[in-house]
Amino acid sequence: MRLQPIWMPVLFHGAALVLLGAMAIAAPRWASLTVDVIIGISFSVSAAAGLWTYMSVRDLPGTVWILFWALLSGVIGAIMMMKPEAALLSLTMLVIVYLFSHGLVSILAALEYRDLLPGVWGWGIAEGLCHIALAGLLAIGLPDSSMWTIGTLAGVSLIIFGTNLIAIAATARRFIEI
Repeated sequence: MRLQPIWMPVLFHGAALVLLGAMAIAAPRWASLTVDVIIGISFSVSAAAGLWTYMSVRDLPGTVWILFWALLSGVIGAIMMMKPEAALLSLTMLVIVYLFSHGLVSILAALEYRDLLPGVWGWGIAEGLCHIALAGLLAIGLPDSSMWTIGTLAGVSLIIFGTNLIAIAATARRFIEI
């Protein structure tokens, strides 16, 4: 495989993602609302596709569930686009539940393997406590935290992904030079 022609676009892609991630962190409300609208549009497109599918196969048994899902997707998409603050509050609450649950499971798992891995089980406890603390901070900050949580998480994710692409491009470039 020839790596020479691909490292530069991969580097550019990574740099662009890091820049977008930094912008999302710098303007988390804007980024949160953007993510909300994108998700709302996705649900709306899913609804349209589901309605088209239902209309195409409505005579087959069980297709009422396609219609149900299409209508539900349409309602969710409409709510997300018409009431973005409420949607962001719901998404942030889901993040809080996820972080708390992840933290609890990490602690329970660490306690389970403490005899098997005595040197590292404390890290699992620490990880779990960090997740629970983060969930608590977000919960205490509601509803204000809902305006920045999703955008900040999206920004961090973009920076991590972009940094990984930059590392891949740098490695590919070094491989070519050898």
